[in-house]
Amino acid sequence: MNEPPAELADAQHPWIGLASFTENDRQFFAGRGDEIEELVRLVRRDNLTLLYGVSGLGKTSLLQAGLFPAVREENYLPVPIRIDHLEGAPPLSAQVLGAITAAAIAAKVEAPAPRPNETLWEYFHREGNHFWGPRNDLVTPFLAFDQFEELFTLGRENPARAARVEAFISELADLVENRPSAALRGDPLRAKEFNFKPAPVKVLLSMREDYLADLDRIRSHFRALGQNRLRLLPMGERQARQVIALGSTLLAPGVEDRIVKYVAGAVTETSAAEITVAPALLSLVLRELNERRLARGPDAKITPDLLDVEQHKIFEDFYLRTLQDFPAGVRLFIEDELLTASGHRNSAALDDALTRPDVTLPILNELVNRRLLAYEDRHNTRRVELTHDVLVPVIKASRDSRLTREAQAQAERLQAEHVAQRRKQKITMAVACALAIALLATIWGGYYVFVQEHRAYYAEFAKKNGFPLGLIPLSDTEARRLSVSYLLTYKGITREGWKLKWKPAFRMVAVNSQLEPTTRHYVGTYLWDKSASNDDEGQSSDKGKRLGLQAVCQWEFVSNATGEIIYERGLDRDGRVISGFIYSPLASSSTAVRLARFVGPDGFPQFQRGSKAEYVSIHYDQNGWEDRVTYRDGKNLPAAGPDGAFGKSVDHDANGRITQMLSLDADGRNMIDDAGNCGMQLIYNEKGWLVERRSVGPDLKPMPLTEGWVMARNQSDEFGRLRRALFYGLNNEPIIVKGGYRGWETEYDAHGNPLTTTYLGLDGKPIFLSSGMAIFRSVYDQHGNVTQTTYYGVKGEPVVHRDGNHGWEAQYDEHENKTATTYIGLDAKPISLSSGYATLRATYDAYGRKTRQTYYDVKGEPALHTDGNHGWESQYDERGNEISTTFFGLDNKPVLLSEGYAVIKRKYDSDGNELEMAYFDAASKPTSGSESGVHKFVNSYDGRGKVVRKKYYDVEDKPALHKDGTHGWEAQYDDRGYQISITYFDLEEKPILTSTGFATMKSTWDARGKQTRMSLYGIHGERVLHKDGHHGWEAVFDERGRRTAVTHFGLDEKPILLPDNYAIVKWAYDTRDMVVRQTYYGANADPILYHKEYYGWTSEYDERGNEIGRTYLGLDGKPITLAAGYAQMRAVYDPRGKITRMTFHGVKGEPVLHKDGNHGWESKYDERGNETETTFLGLNGEPALLPSGYAIVRLTYDARGNTIRTTYHGVDGKPILRKEGYQGWKAKYNERGKQIEKVFFDLDGNPVTLMKP
Repeated sequence: MNEPPAELADAQHPWIGLASFTENDRQFFAGRGDEIEELVRLVRRDNLTLLYGVSGLGKTSLLQAGLFPAVREENYLPVPIRIDHLEGAPPLSAQVLGAITAAAIAAKVEAPAPRPNETLWEYFHREGNHFWGPRNDLVTPFLAFDQFEELFTLGRENPARAARVEAFISELADLVENRPSAALRGDPLRAKEFNFKPAPVKVLLSMREDYLADLDRIRSHFRALGQNRLRLLPMGERQARQVIALGSTLLAPGVEDRIVKYVAGAVTETSAAEITVAPALLSLVLRELNERRLARGPDAKITPDLLDVEQHKIFEDFYLRTLQDFPAGVRLFIEDELLTASGHRNSAALDDALTRPDVTLPILNELVNRRLLAYEDRHNTRRVELTHDVLVPVIKASRDSRLTREAQAQAERLQAEHVAQRRKQKITMAVACALAIALLATIWGGYYVFVQEHRAYYAEFAKKNGFPLGLIPLSDTEARRLSVSYLLTYKGITREGWKLKWKPAFRMVAVNSQLEPTTRHYVGTYLWDKSASNDDEGQSSDKGKRLGLQAVCQWEFVSNATGEIIYERGLDRDGRVISGFIYSPLASSSTAVRLARFVGPDGFPQFQRGSKAEYVSIHYDQNGWEDRVTYRDGKNLPAAGPDGAFGKSVDHDANGRITQMLSLDADGRNMIDDAGNCGMQLIYNEKGWLVERRSVGPDLKPMPLTEGWVMARNQSDEFGRLRRALFYGLNNEPIIVKGGYRGWETEYDAHGNPLTTTYLGLDGKPIFLSSGMAIFRSVYDQHGNVTQTTYYGVKGEPVVHRDGNHGWEAQYDEHENKTATTYIGLDAKPISLSSGYATLRATYDAYGRKTRQTYYDVKGEPALHTDGNHGWESQYDERGNEISTTFFGLDNKPVLLSEGYAVIKRKYDSDGNELEMAYFDAASKPTSGSESGVHKFVNSYDGRGKVVRKKYYDVEDKPALHKDGTHGWEAQYDDRGYQISITYFDLEEKPILTSTGFATMKSTWDARGKQTRMSLYGIHGERVLHKDGHHGWEAVFDERGRRTAVTHFGLDEKPILLPDNYAIVKWAYDTRDMVVRQTYYGANADPILYHKEYYGWTSEYDERGNEIGRTYLGLDGKPITLAAGYAQMRAVYDPRGKITRMTFHGVKGEPVLHKDGNHGWESKYDERGNETETTFLGLNGEPALLPSGYAIVRLTYDARGNTIRTTYHGVDGKPILRKEGYQGWKAKYNERGKQIEKVFFDLDGNPVTLMKP
C-alpha cells in the first residue's frame, strides 16, 4: 500500500469535486454522520457487512474518510481492497493478502506473513496468527472490498476470469462462514495447525445497487449476506447543507438555497416534497463554482449570478475545459480506453497508456491534478482511470457523438464520391471517344474495375464481416417476378489470396417488382423483429415502430481505411436516416468480435427494446460469417433479445446460408426460447431455395414448437416463391398445427404477390380455420401494397370472418403507409365492426409513425368508436417516444373516454423509459382514470430499463392510493431481468397489505424464464397466507416449457389444501400443447375431489383445436356424474369455431338431462358470428321447455353487435311467456354503445313491469 496520500482539501478548497476523500481529508468530509454511526454498529454486530447504493453517492469516500477513522479508534485495521481482474494480475486471494500486508505496514501493525498457496481461511485460522498494534494490543483486521460489483463485470469478461472469480467467492465465503475445506478436516495432522473457532476478522462488501441482483449468484455461499446491510441513499437537504457549510465563508447570502435546489434538480424532476442530492454531483458543482470564484479573486464570493451563468454547463464544461489544452489523441485515449465499449469505467496500465498517440506522462499527471483522471497502484503496476462514475455519461455521450459524426462523415464522403463518380463517368466517356480503340479498351477496363458502380439483384442476402453478401443472383426480369428482392451496389476490387473479387457492397435496397424501394420486406434489426406487427386499430405499442424502423428500406455500409465495417445506417425511401448501427473501434476488441449499438438520426443511442438490450456482440468465424450473436445491457451483462433468448449460435454453409440457428441463455448455453424450441436446422436445394426446416431442442434432438410441428417441408416454383408448405410431427407424420391446418399453398401474380392462399387439412383439401375461412384472396396496386383481401370457404364460396367482415379494402400514401381501411360484407359494401366503425383513416409523420386515426360508418360519415371517441392524435418527441395522445369526438374537440380521460401525456428519460403517464380531461385539466382512481403514474428504473418503483399521484400531484389500496410498489430483478420481488407500500411508503393479504411477493425462475415458485410475505417480511389460504406455490415444467404441476404450500412450506379442496394440480398435453388431462391432489399427493365433486377431467379436440369432448373423472379415474347431472359434454362447431351443438352424457356416454332440464342445446349464428337462436333439447333431440318456461331464445343485433331484441318461444317456435311474465325485451344504445334503455314486453308487444322477487 502506498503512503497516505496528501490532503486534497483546505480552507480555500473545501470541496474536492470528483476525487474520493481519504482519511487525511476527514475534517472536510461532512453530511454522513448518521451513516458512519450505522456502519460502525453493523461492523460490530456481524462479521459480514454489505454497503450498497447507486453510483455517485460517495461509497468510497464514506469508507475512507468516514468509516476507516471511526473503526481505527476501536482497534480495527482497515484494509482497503479493490480486486484487479486484468490479465497478469496476481491470484485474487493473493491480492487480498498483499493488501493486508500493505495496510499493516502503513498502520505499524505487526501482521503474520502469508504462506505460499495459503487460503484466506487458513491464513486467519492458523495457530498463532494474530495482529498486534503499535501499543502491543490485538487488532482486528477489517477487509473492505470497494467496487465489489467488478467481480460481476470485469470478472466475467471471459471464461477464465469467471472461473477465477467463482473460486475466489467460494474462498471468501469459507472465511466469512468459518468453513474449513473438507480436505483439511479430513487431515488430522494438518488440522492441528489451525484454530477452528471463528477468527477475529471483519469483512465489508461495497457495491453499486444496480448489481444487487448479481448477489443472487453467490447468496448460497454466504449465510448472512442479506442480514447486515446498509443502503446508502442520496443526501437529504440537511446533509447537503452540512457539506455546503464547509465553505460558508466563501458563499454570498442566499446562494446556499439555490445550490441545494439546483443540485437536487439535477437528480430528479419529480415534485417530491423531500429534496435528495447526489454527493458526487454536489461536490463537483461546488468545486467548479469555487474554481470560478477563485478566478475572480481570492476574496470573491460564490454568488447567485455566478450559479445562474454556469449551472447549465458545469459537467460538460468540466470535461471539455479539462481537455482543451491537450492534443486530440488524449481525448481519444480517454473515451476509447478508459471506458469499455458498453460504457463502463475502465482502467489502463500506465505503460500502455503512454504508447497511445499524444499521451505523455506530464499530460496524465496534469489530468490527475485537474481531477479528471486518477492513478491506482495495483500490484506494482500503476494504472490510469477516471476519477468517478458521474463522469461516465458525459464522456460516453461525447464518444458516441464522435463515433457517429465520424461514421456519418464517412458515409457523406461515400455519397460525395458517388456524385463525383457520375461526373467522372462523363469525362471518361469523352476521353475514351478521343483515344484509339486499343487505348480505349485499356482505359475502359480500368474504369470498369475501379470506378464504375456495379449493381446486382439477389433473392436473399447474408452478412459477411458486417457487409451484405447477395445470395441467389437474379436478372432484372427475374427480380420483377418477385414481390421483394435486394439490390446490392459494389465498387472496386480487392484481393483475397490469389483471387480478385469485388469489394463488399456498400449499399443495399429492398425493391418491389417495379424495382422501386419498398418497405414490404422482412428485414428487421438484431433487436427488433419486423414481423411482429400491431393491428390497424390500436396505437402501436411496438417501440421499433415508434422509432420509425418500419420505414427503413435502404441500408448503407461504411468502412474505414482498412476495409473493416464501422457503421451501418438504415434509411427510408427518401434517404432520411432512421437508425444507425455503430461498431466498436477495433482497438477495444478482437477483430473476431465486434460490439455494436444502435443510434438514432441525432447520433444518440437508440433503444429498440425499452433499454433491456442495448448492445449486440457479434463474433465472426474464419470466413467472416456471424456465428455467434449475443445481446448485452448497459452494464455489459446478458440481456434478452426479441425472442426471449440472450443470443444466437449460427452455422452457415460455404455460401453463407444459415444451416442451423440455436438460441442461447445468459451463460451461452442452448435454451428454449419464446417459440418453444431451441432453434432450427435448415436444408436447401441445389438452387439455394429453402426446402426443409427442422425444429430442435437444446440437445439438438427433434422438438415441437409451441405451434405443434417439428418439420416443415416447402415446395417452391421456378422463381423461388413458396408455393406449398406442409407440417409434420415427431414421427414424421402429417399433423394439424395449433392454427388448425396441416399446411397451405399459394398462387402468385406476375409480380410475385400472393394472390390466393389456401389452408389445407390432413387430406390435402381446403380446411376451415377457427377464424371462419379456408381461403383468402388479395389484390395489389402497382407498388405491391394489398388493396383488398377477402375470405372464402372450402369450396371457394364467400364467407364472413369471425370478426364479422368478408374482407377489407385499403389505400396507401406514397410511403406505403396504410391511410384508409374499409371493412366489407358479403355484398362488397362497407360493414360496421363491433367496435362501431366500418372505416378507419390514418395519417403519419415522416418516420411512418401514426399521428392521427379516425373512424367512419358505412356511409363514410364520421362515427364514434365504442370507447366514445371519433379518433385520436399522437405527438412524439425527437426520439420517437409518444408523449401525448388526445382522443376527440365528432366535433374534433377532446372528448372523455369511458375510462374517464381525454388526454394521456407521457414523459421519458434519455433511454426511452416512460417516467410518467398522466390523465387529463377535455379541458386539459388533470383528472383520474376510472379504472385506477389516480391521475399520474411515476416510474423509476434500474440500469437495465426495469421498473423498480411505481408510485401514484392525484390531480393535485399529491401521493394517492390506487383503487387496489396501494400507493405503489417497488421491485427487484435477477441478472436476467426476471422480477424476483415486489413490495406494495402505502402513502408513507411503508409496506402495506394488499386486499389479497400480502405486502411482498417473491418469485424464482428457471433457466427458460418460467416462474417456478411464488411466496407471500407481510409488512415485516414475515410469511403470510393469501386470502385463498396458501403461502405460495411451486411449479414444474416439462422439457417444452409446459407447466405440468403446481403445488400450493402453507407457512410451513408443506402442501396445503385450498378452499376448493386441493393442494396440487397436474396437467398433461398433446403434441399441439392442448391440455388433455387435468387432475387434483391433496396435501399428501393423493388423488382428491375438486370442490368435493370430481378428481379431474380429460378432453378431446378436433383437428382445428376445438374442444369437442370433456369427461369428468372420479378417484378411480373413471367417469363420474357431477351434481349438475352429467359426466360428459360433447360439442360440435361450425367453420368459424362457434359451438353449434352441446349435449350432456352419462358415465357410459348415454344421453342424460342437465339439472336444468335439458339434454343440451343447438345454436345458430348470423354471417357476422352473432348467436341468433338457441334451442334447448330433450333426450329425444327435440326442443324441450326449460323450468323458466321456454325452449327457444332468439336474438337480434344492431350494426355494432349490440343485442337490441330478445324473444322467447315454445317447443313449436311460437312466442311464449317466461315464468317471470314477459315474452322478450328490446334495448337501445347511445352512440358509444352503452345501453340506455331496456323494455320488457308481453305477447302483444306491450310493455310490462316485472315483479320484484
